[in-house]
Amino acid sequence: ICDFSAADFLFSRIVSPDHVDAMLHAHVLIEIGRHREAATICERLKSEGGYHALAADLIDGGIALDTGDWTTARRLFGSVIDQRTDETAGFAGHAQRLLSEIQPYPENIDTALASVETIRALNLKQAEAYSALSASRFLARSGDPQKGGEFIERAIELLDGQVRNEHLILNNSAMVGLLMETPDYERCAQWLRQALRSSRYDFGDLTILTNLAIANWQAGNINAALDCVARCEPILDEPEFAERDVFWPVCFNLSQILVADGQDEKASSMRRRAQQSDWHEQTDAEYWRYRYTGQGRPEPTLAWMLKFNYHPLALSHWHVDVECVRPRS
Repeated sequence: ICDFSAADFLFSRIVSPDHVDAMLHAHVLIEIGRHREAATICERLKSEGGYHALAADLIDGGIALDTGDWTTARRLFGSVIDQRTDETAGFAGHAQRLLSEIQPYPENIDTALASVETIRALNLKQAEAYSALSASRFLARSGDPQKGGEFIERAIELLDGQVRNEHLILNNSAMVGLLMETPDYERCAQWLRQALRSSRYDFGDLTILTNLAIANWQAGNINAALDCVARCEPILDEPEFAERDVFWPVCFNLSQILVADGQDEKASSMRRRAQQSDWHEQTDAEYWRYRYTGQGRPEPTLAWMLKFNYHPLALSHWHVDVECVRPRS
């Protein structure tokens, strides 16, 4: 349930961890920014060769993704996909899910859908659900929120009766809902308030609070929106995660709310957080240049997004699903 600090504590208490324990622990460490420890596990796996070496590539790719070395991340995820065997097909599906996060439109849509299909063919229901939840955002942003909603419904069906990341389901339901032709802002806000109750990590909190700020603002509750802005600021000041690409949508949305409240100077300061974040990689760079400056030519696939004066955020599983790491014969 994405309580990564608790997961790290529990993994560290295992006296004789097996390879599955090691792989899962490494992904947990990435989520809380402890990349050196994840890399140490990676080196041990590499020494085993074969299946375990490919697992190490997946971990190294996750570290590169989280630290902004996206050239390396793309290369490693591509390698995992290209070297797919029956035994490592789950790795390939997960690599496709992560690769889609750092690809441009419309290429990312194809890769995200390929992740769903790869994992569906393996009958890994939990992993399929989380790939579907991830893919929902690309469909919604490219102008098909109805299809995005269908993917979320499919994920809910697959996860029925299982321990699941409810905050992720609720957040992405709201994210897609905010991009409908006529959004139900009150319903989205209700989902997001519920999502906050089970979020246990900074990135999740920041994403959910930003979307809740949007929903409250659009529903006419500016004070509740400003409260969300205030709750986001300490996370932006000192996040536990390394990735900074998320600052572009977060700071854009929060600045829009500050402008709506007449706080233009504070809005400008909020936007500078993203512009001065010292993060060299950026998804949809032309789109964000247009959003921040009014200049540039956004990718045509994102034309739907320009109908809205906000940009809702999605959550996805960057840590590998248990089903994907167990060797298949």
